[in-house]
Amino acid sequence: PVVPLDRTVAVFNLDALAPVGRARDLTVVGRGSSQLEDALKDVLDQQGRHAEAEDNTAAGYYFRSDHFNFAKAGVPALYIDSGIDLVSGGKAAGQAAGKDYTEQRYHKPGDQYDAATWKLDGIVQDLSTVYTVGERLAANGTWPNWYEGNPFKAARDRQRPATAP
Repeated sequence: PVVPLDRTVAVFNLDALAPVGRARDLTVVGRGSSQLEDALKDVLDQQGRHAEAEDNTAAGYYFRSDHFNFAKAGVPALYIDSGIDLVSGGKAAGQAAGKDYTEQRYHKPGDQYDAATWKLDGIVQDLSTVYTVGERLAANGTWPNWYEGNPFKAARDRQRPATAP
């Protein structure tokens, strides 16, 4: 890593944001993992939005994505995906868009920018949300940890003993 792990506050994985428009929710992949979710909840509450858990935990997305090596090393990682309760069309539209993407484009040649169909305002909203979480962590000096019982917590505790600044 560019910054030593014991000096890395958090990791944000944003590689699954969908160009489907604004949503009333935001998906947290691996929900129930770290105190980053508490900071995220505060920001989402201010936006009138809420976090939802992914709907297919059996796929193991949290354990096979870009942030995972940081997580294994103890750095709390928040992996978000776009929400499915779309402002335009509700949950039915969000679920249909997700199904279409998975079946037609995920890791396929058709997974590329399309100016005619992509709605980027939801991605902008999600990026703003995560930016605000990161900005608050930087401003207040908070060092989030994993929740009790999480297997990555021991590595974080070794990195950041209770007496560390």
